[in-house]
Amino acid sequence: MSNEELAAAIQNGHTELLSELWDNTYKLLRMLITRQYKSYAQRLKPAGSELDDFLQEGYFALKDAVKAYKPDNGVMFNECAVPNHAVGAESGCTADG
Repeated sequence: MSNEELAAAIQNGHTELLSELWDNTYKLLRMLITRQYKSYAQRLKPAGSELDDFLQEGYFALKDAVKAYKPDNGVMFNECAVPNHAVGAESGCTADG
């Protein structure tokens, strides 16, 4: 199944597919989260924040992206799953958009 099909199926109650969607998106999310973490590491490490904390939060962000995803808008799921200021209400990826 594509990520779009998985997200739509999860929205329709097939929550057991969330682990498959996580597996499909993990490498991309890890790369982006690691990049962001490294850019703020000097501030985050003294506060006790570790990269693994942010990777765990990525799972919850993925669940939020599934809720916000609107299959009929023609947007790829990864555009909703990856935080980006250019993606938002205009793309149909927000819970209220």
